Amino acid sequence: GNTTFYVGFCPSTFLKPVNVTTTAGVTASVAGTNQVICQNNTTLAANNPTLGTGTWSVISGTATFGNANQFNSTVSNLSVGANILEWTISEPGCPPSQSQVTITVTSAPIADAGADQQICSGTTTLAAIGTGTWTFIAGSGNINNPNDPNSLVNNLAAGLNTLLWTVNVAGCPPAEDTIEVLVSTPPSTADAGSNQQFCGSTGTLNALMPTIGTGIWSLVSGAGNIVNASNNNTEVNGLTIGNNISEWTVSTTGCTTSTDQAVITINA
Repeated sequence: GNTTFYVGFCPSTFLKPVNVTTTAGVTASVAGTNQVICQNNTTLAANNPTLGTGTWSVISGTATFGNANQFNSTVSNLSVGANILEWTISEPGCPPSQSQVTITVTSAPIADAGADQQICSGTTTLAAIGTGTWTFIAGSGNINNPNDPNSLVNNLAAGLNTLLWTVNVAGCPPAEDTIEVLVSTPPSTADAGSNQQFCGSTGTLNALMPTIGTGIWSLVSGAGNIVNASNNNTEVNGLTIGNNISEWTVSTTGCTTSTDQAVITINA
């Protein structure tokens, strides 16, 4: 307000009025709540001064203000890490009021659950990267330590099991990746059938058809043409005199194969 003072000289008839204008202090600065974000831009949330003018400035880090005098200005080009910004409210003739806010920009998370697996037992070791949490999407099993990227998992269900690896970073949407673990049943024991002896160059193999897995014939020694390698009772021709050894292999994905051999001896 205005206050009038009188400056006088003797005699008292020479009094001269002097007006002195005083103002209340500026509005106290409140720069807003600290933020943790995943992108390099945000909206500030300082207080709107009722007395004085506010101005944003950068104390550390980087920032580009949409309007440096606006309390709720947008800000962009923030650096990864901590960016300290200051909100200063000032008025001529008064001490300014200042406060700071920290905008922390984090890098977006990346989730890597590791490679898919094909196994024969209900136990395996996972192989994700980074820090995250394991959960089941499909199938079942016991995850020994859900927060361990290399956790052991046991009691996996036979068939396809799908696990989700989720990585969380403050201020960012979660990153997710999945891994499929296929648990196979061990194959039937291979039975190539009995050995044979005969004259000529053509014969018929007589393996036992597996109840679990897939069988296939291969020639181990001698000579011959296996007409249909996946047929347990396939014909084989072009056999040579002496012993011709064929092998019947039964397999399921991810399991140790089972093999057995049959000898066809061609007499001269």
